Amino acid sequence: MLCLALGLVPTAHSAWSLMAVPLLHGAADGCTSVAMNAQAVSVQQWYGRAVLNSMHAIHSVGALTGGLSTLVGLPTALGLLAVAAATIAGLAPVTCSVAPVRTQDRQGFVADDAR
Repeated sequence: MLCLALGLVPTAHSAWSLMAVPLLHGAADGCTSVAMNAQAVSVQQWYGRAVLNSMHAIHSVGALTGGLSTLVGLPTALGLLAVAAATIAGLAPVTCSVAPVRTQDRQGFVADDAR
C-alpha cells in the first residue's frame, strides 16, 4: 500500500486528489508501524527484553536500502535483493541472540533453553 500510494501521484488531477495521496501513504505507514509494534511486544514478552527499537531500526534499514537502490537506478529485482540482503544482515545478530538453544542431556532428552 505504501508503494501504491506513491504511484498515485502522477494520476492526481487536482489539489484535492493530490492531498489524498499523502493521507493514504500515512495511513499505510501507520498500519505498518502498528503491526511492527504488536509483533515487537509479542517478541519482547517471549524474550524478556526490549526489541521494539531493533524492529524499527531494521525497518529503517530496509527503507533506506530500497531508496538508495532506486536512486542509483538498480532494476527492481536487484533492488529487492539488496533490501533482502540488508535485512538478513541486520537480522542475523538479533536472530542468533534471540533463538532458543537446543541442548541434549545424556539420556537424549532435548530441551529448549531460552537464554
